[in-house]
Amino acid sequence: MTGEEGTIEVAPVLDGQYAITVRPGESPWWGTEGSGAERVPGTGDDRERWTAARRRFEEDLTHAATVFRSPVKRPWWRRGRLAGLRWLPGYRAEQRARFAENAALLAQARARYRPVEEEIHARVRAVREERQRAARAAEERHGRLTAVIRRPVWGWVQKGRASAVVFRHDVADTGPLRADARARGPFRLDVLGDELYEYGMTTVRWDAGTKQAVVADCAAAGHPLSFAQWWAAVGPWEKAHRGPTAWCTNRPPWPVPTRRSRERLERGTSHHSGYGVGDVGGFGSF
Repeated sequence: MTGEEGTIEVAPVLDGQYAITVRPGESPWWGTEGSGAERVPGTGDDRERWTAARRRFEEDLTHAATVFRSPVKRPWWRRGRLAGLRWLPGYRAEQRARFAENAALLAQARARYRPVEEEIHARVRAVREERQRAARAAEERHGRLTAVIRRPVWGWVQKGRASAVVFRHDVADTGPLRADARARGPFRLDVLGDELYEYGMTTVRWDAGTKQAVVADCAAAGHPLSFAQWWAAVGPWEKAHRGPTAWCTNRPPWPVPTRRSRERLERGTSHHSGYGVGDVGGFGSF
């Protein structure tokens, strides 16, 4: 089937051999290695040639099966119920001849189809090798773009109740932010994201020099991107200008209270601080 322009869908659907698929959802030959269907580049002439070769191969396979199932000519005294008696003379030789003939017909059919199958299989290998190269390149690109995230150079300062300014400790222009008494860090950026989530920061502003440093790092890594493009590709949380809505690293196996939950707990305990007896026990002991 051809669903994309300039490509042909193929799969090992005939006796384990790669062939053009002619029916939607055609099942590959059971147990064939790498048996998934693939789309390979091909022209209209290729499609016609591969389709004709498949039909010839199917006819050859059908002929081999028909010959194998056809009754064997036997003398009168070995016909009917006597034909299946294995102890009669010639039975084993007869079966060996039937299987040898079937194997020869199958080998002949595969030999006729082999040039087309090898041509298709070569294109399948090329498509898969190109996919692997693209995956390796994407993995390498991702590693280079995330290198700055893994460096412990990130810090943040709370500005307002739920707003934070994120900066880098290795950027010279961030001196005033580093000198702020409320400055946090340096951390990895994903660890910093956990802190923003824990402290309930909902708005995030980015230091201009820090954003320029990220752009310079991307260019030095061979992948020139804007800060927005870099964040869309590898940002540790969804929106750069908003605080994280979940943990950015692996969440601890035990519940870790966020600042909001601690405040609710403190409000609840202070509200009930009159309960209890003395200084021990009751809500007053929290």
